[in-house]
Amino acid sequence: MQFKFINVMNRKVRYAESGDAPNHVLFIHGLGGSAESWIHNIDEFAKHFHVFVPDLLGYGKSEKPKIKYDMKTFTNFIDKFMDAIGIKKSNVIGSSMGGQIAAEFAISHPAKVEKLVLVSPAGIPPKEFKGTKELKRYVKVLEAKNLQDVRDALTPIDANGSSITNDYVRNVYEYVMMPGTGHAFLSSLKESAKAPRLASRLKSIKAKTFVVWGKDDNLIPVKYCEPFISKMSNCRLLIIEGCGHRPHAEKPGIFNEYVMNFLQER
Repeated sequence: MQFKFINVMNRKVRYAESGDAPNHVLFIHGLGGSAESWIHNIDEFAKHFHVFVPDLLGYGKSEKPKIKYDMKTFTNFIDKFMDAIGIKKSNVIGSSMGGQIAAEFAISHPAKVEKLVLVSPAGIPPKEFKGTKELKRYVKVLEAKNLQDVRDALTPIDANGSSITNDYVRNVYEYVMMPGTGHAFLSSLKESAKAPRLASRLKSIKAKTFVVWGKDDNLIPVKYCEPFISKMSNCRLLIIEGCGHRPHAEKPGIFNEYVMNFLQER
C-alpha cells in the first residue's frame, strides 16, 4: 500500500493505492475517519482488485477548506477523484457517513458504480432520529485533550473494543489536532443529518448492493436496515453478531470474505 497526493477540486488530497488488477474498488471512510479506517481490508482486496482509498476532503491528511461539507460536495469529490486517478467505473464501498456518500454517488452517478457495498450507512434513519447517546459521545472526540480522551470517545463505536487499537487512537488524535478539523467534522455531521433521507430513494440505486451491519451497532442501530429489505430488489443483507458500528474493522475476516465473494460474483 502506497500513500500518494493528488489535486482534486483544486485541493491537495491524500489517498492510498494498492494492487494492479483490472477491476477497481474505491473505499469511502466515515465521519472522523481516513484511509487508515480500512487498514484491515486494503491488502486483502488488493489481491484481486486495484484499490483506491482517499482521505475525503476535510479529513485525514487531505486539505480542510472552510466550506459546506454536504452530500453534493462529497459526491462531487468522489466524481472528480475518480477522474483524477483515471478510472471510469469502480466497485464502491462506504462506511457510516461514507455509506451515505456512496449511496448518494450511486444515485447521482450510476454509470460510475459497478457494485455497491454499504456498511452501517448513515442517511437512512428518519429525520426524527436525533442520534443515540453513543453517537453524541463520539462527537465529543473533538474536545479531546489527550489520547485517553480520544479512546473514551471512540469506545461506543466498537461492540467489544477490539478494533480500538493504539494506532487507531493516535491517528484520530492527530486528525483532531489539525487546523480545520472541527469545522469539517461538524459541518459534515450537520449536513448528513439534514440531507434528504435515503430510505425513500433506494429504488433509484441501479447497482447490485450489499449491506453489512453490526447487530450491536450503538451509533446507527441495525433496525434501520429495514428499508433495504422492503424497498430494494437487487440488495442482500448481512448482519454480523457480536459486532458494533465498524464490521470491516471489528470482524475483518468475515467482512473481507463475504464482500469479496459478492464483488467477484458474475
